[in-house]
Amino acid sequence: MEGIYRKLKYLVPNRIAYRFNTLAGSSRINDIFLLFYDLIFHSKDSILRFENLFQNISKIDNVYSFGSGRMALFSSLKALNIGKGDEVIIPAFTCVVVANAIIYLGAKPIYVDINFRDFNIDVTKIEDKITPNTKAVYAQHTFGKLCDLISLKKICEEKNLYLIEDAAHCLANNENILIGSLSDITFFSFDHSKMINTYSGGVACTNNKLIGDKLCKIQRDAEELKVSQKAKLIFSFLLEVIFYHPNLLWIGDVILKVFTKLKLTFSFDDQLIITKPNKYPFPCKFTSFQALIGIRQLERYENNIVKRKKIVCMLSNFLCEDTKKLNNNNLPLLRYSFLVKNRKLFEKKFKKNFDLQIWFTSVVHMRNHDLHEVKYIKGSCPKAEKAAKHIVNFPTHERIKLPILKKELIKNLSWIKNQMLDSNERNF
Repeated sequence: MEGIYRKLKYLVPNRIAYRFNTLAGSSRINDIFLLFYDLIFHSKDSILRFENLFQNISKIDNVYSFGSGRMALFSSLKALNIGKGDEVIIPAFTCVVVANAIIYLGAKPIYVDINFRDFNIDVTKIEDKITPNTKAVYAQHTFGKLCDLISLKKICEEKNLYLIEDAAHCLANNENILIGSLSDITFFSFDHSKMINTYSGGVACTNNKLIGDKLCKIQRDAEELKVSQKAKLIFSFLLEVIFYHPNLLWIGDVILKVFTKLKLTFSFDDQLIITKPNKYPFPCKFTSFQALIGIRQLERYENNIVKRKKIVCMLSNFLCEDTKKLNNNNLPLLRYSFLVKNRKLFEKKFKKNFDLQIWFTSVVHMRNHDLHEVKYIKGSCPKAEKAAKHIVNFPTHERIKLPILKKELIKNLSWIKNQMLDSNERNF
């Protein structure tokens, strides 16, 4: 009986195992009811209200919303007139949608290796990749850690290139450098895995009025989702709110898969195609429902940021031995990431209490095969390839319970540190 009890106890997760915080900045169930109340009575001008609120928070002059973050990226590239024959320098350690957006426009992604300090692009390797066809450099803040924007800006000014800032993993501004202040254009992403969740959605923004005018036109010309697609989007959001709960164990996953199989849900599932999707407008307009979800989260975004900082601080205090790095970790990171010797063993160890949801498992995440389709040459970026095999991520969202997190860290600290790759093992 004792053995059965232990097995049953193991199956029941702690509350720390929440997959995502579907309403970032709040865990209040009445937000759902208020959301639908607003949808019925206060949906007018909700998109404009969301954009204005985001503008106030980001301090960026021109903000334009789109149906998804990848559409915001695509629109950003289009506003910079990036097209056939152009090259865009990007980090090799990134999401496939970045490469896709570039390829959709007939341009070519040029991959540059990363550093292990923050998993961002290695600035020292960029100039060797610049050719007469290079049009832009892509600055990705991986997991919320800011890349070297000042150095990247200098390179772009010297070579007359655009600087595109990927803030999909960010929301708050750093104390020293405002996100979006140095780049020509910046985009943010808002799905259930990001800082706030509008059930997909994103914004493209710029302080350059001419680029802003182009973005405005792209947004104005974008089509709306069909009514049936909007209804499925709302339904899909509700399903995730309900079934991404740890008390539902694996049952929630099964139910979500069933609804998806029945084609009752909606998502922008274009990750593995290299031609622009035609199942829905691309780009499409942000919906009122998405805006209303986002408004409530933006109004309380400080709660979200403060909690993430606390989690990052706790993880850093336990796991970070580099004091300088520790001081730089006072950021509201999207994920707390590091390299381990055996990721499968690590995942097995913590799957009960932590939803690791590893990013990125490939140099071009979600394309774990046929990398030539997105113009990546295997072996060309060894650090990115190593990171993809050894990285783990602890979530930092608001539903993580600090006392449970602390307890787990204390209990497993020696084992975790033994699994972490030291500086000699990280380097070549």
